[in-house]
Amino acid sequence: AAPVLIRPAGGPRPQRNWAASAPARPLPAMARVGRLAIWTLYMIVFVDFLQLSFVFPLLPGIVEGFGQGATQVGILGSVAAAGEAIAAPYLGMLADRIGRKPVFIVAMAGCAVSSVVIGYAQSYYFLVVARLVGGICGGTASVAASYIADVTTDEERPGYMTYFQAAIFLGLSFGPSLGGYMNKLGGFRAACYAAAAICAVNLLAMIIFLPDSRAFRSAEAMAADGAASAGGQPSGAQADSAASDPAAAGAASAASPPPPRRLPCKAYIIGVASFCTGVGFTAFEALAVLFIQDEFFDGDKDPATLFTGQLISGVGVVGLIVNLFLYAPIQKRTGLKGSILLGGVTSALCFLALGFPVNKWWWFAFVQLFVFGENIMGTSIQTIITLVVHPSQFGKAMGMMTFCMNIARAGGPFIFAPIYEHVSHTFPWFLNSLLKVAAFSLCLLVSTSPSTAAGAESPADSAVPSRDLVRALSSQCNR
Repeated sequence: AAPVLIRPAGGPRPQRNWAASAPARPLPAMARVGRLAIWTLYMIVFVDFLQLSFVFPLLPGIVEGFGQGATQVGILGSVAAAGEAIAAPYLGMLADRIGRKPVFIVAMAGCAVSSVVIGYAQSYYFLVVARLVGGICGGTASVAASYIADVTTDEERPGYMTYFQAAIFLGLSFGPSLGGYMNKLGGFRAACYAAAAICAVNLLAMIIFLPDSRAFRSAEAMAADGAASAGGQPSGAQADSAASDPAAAGAASAASPPPPRRLPCKAYIIGVASFCTGVGFTAFEALAVLFIQDEFFDGDKDPATLFTGQLISGVGVVGLIVNLFLYAPIQKRTGLKGSILLGGVTSALCFLALGFPVNKWWWFAFVQLFVFGENIMGTSIQTIITLVVHPSQFGKAMGMMTFCMNIARAGGPFIFAPIYEHVSHTFPWFLNSLLKVAAFSLCLLVSTSPSTAAGAESPADSAVPSRDLVRALSSQCNR
């Protein structure tokens, strides 16, 4: 029978030795940190993206107030993306070493400082510095994803990741409206200071309610982390957790080899796939408004802006519906690789359809379908990378993915804007359709079988009916 867990008064939650448990016993349905902590994490992610999207839609007006133009607005976006790309891998590795919570705290404090500097800005160069700081401190999404990976099993993780994505979509959906309302009431400075205040509240909630995830990881993972540290000795939360179940930790330490220092090649393949996906999404962000204005409204800005607002509202609604209600049953039926295939094919076909501008409602419909495919594929990619790396490398792997996506964000406009202006308005969509095919193909070629027990089915392919076409295709790619 499984050992009984007794929590000492005021002490950390003791860790179950799952290896000693009966094999037929089901895994827990709730993350190890408890319901309050995991929902606090979702709220932190929601508020973080809420305050980020507060300020960004106001930047063009702020830049124009300093006598600058569209190029300078683009530079601000690229600077922020470059800062996040540079910092995210190091934040991930730092979080692997000292814990997720300290990195969260420092990053949130940096976001607050960035918002204050933008609100105080007296010249364009203040904005450049503030956006760089905001980008460097904006890698909290990868740290949050690593936190979820720490406290969930392989089977539980997809469900928690989809709520994580829903929190991001909620923040991005409500932030621009709230920021615009604050701007209308008190100007852009009031909106920036409000964003800084929200960061401060988020920081306080983080300190009070969010425990460090490493104190709740399995004994096997803690022993492996101890082997990776200097001298092979665990420290901090590792030692506390191992002390709560020394027998399990000792057995796991003896049975587990030291974790690798470098990410496996499979993780970098997934990173390249994230880059291909990020380039396509950046093209949509940079060119959609211009394309709508040129193709459907003969260059008239006002009706094009109104239609774009309707389009973005639809994107927010579809993103929430997919993450809250559709992703879990789809992933359960198709598996992780099947959902990557389904989402990737859908997104590629939608990019192809966007290159044929029949009318504005054709475009509207395929953008919403694109968001469906993008969310199905993106959530599964974030989950599958945790199956190909050692638990002690979750933060590093997520940081690497964020690096690849932000390199795409920084470089995408410079790639597609000249194509749009000098070659064709539709060619960027066709090109991104090919990039999407490359992205999901790379993910399907990555095998997750080494991370599972011998003879056990990979979580990426479990719970998939053999008669399903998607299952058959993804299984062939996994061989």
